[in-house]
Amino acid sequence: MSDWMIAVAQACEPLMEALHDKLHSGPKLQIDETTVQVLKEPGRANTTISYLWVARGGLPSEPVLVFRYEPSRGGYVAAAIIGDYQGYVQTDGYEAYDRPCSRPGIRHVGCWAHVRRPFKEAADALGKVSSRAGAALQALSFIAKLYRAESELSEYRATDPERFVAERRARVEPPLEQLHAWLHKKHGQVLPG
Repeated sequence: MSDWMIAVAQACEPLMEALHDKLHSGPKLQIDETTVQVLKEPGRANTTISYLWVARGGLPSEPVLVFRYEPSRGGYVAAAIIGDYQGYVQTDGYEAYDRPCSRPGIRHVGCWAHVRRPFKEAADALGKVSSRAGAALQALSFIAKLYRAESELSEYRATDPERFVAERRARVEPPLEQLHAWLHKKHGQVLPG
């Protein structure tokens, strides 16, 4: 039976190559990895953590998702997924993406959920009634404005993309500029990390 599985995998290689090409055909590429435990994997204990890498890209009208199992979370996997892609690459803050996303032609962008998380953790740790949580709560309020705008404008994303972009810019740029100015002000007032 394992010979059958190997034969199927080999037969699917052209399909995977075509999916990879379509993945790189659009203006943005989103990549993330998550842990997965594989039982009875040769040469590895059942408690060993492996990774399922997920990449989303393609044209907006024809999105593509590619899943890739790897025993590692190393940067070589990110580099293999990104390949010779040119455009926006959206990832979390994991350092494995730094090298492949630093070459010319790539604009490495982040994710608001990952920006928001440390502020939420700080607010929770300091207590919402504590005056010490004020800075974290202020950052969360800026980010909440961005989330609210995205939610309220989501109906236009598919039906009227030009309106979506124009209204999004009008509603999102002011809070982004306020957050940017506030972060610069706070930069010298808080400890790193």
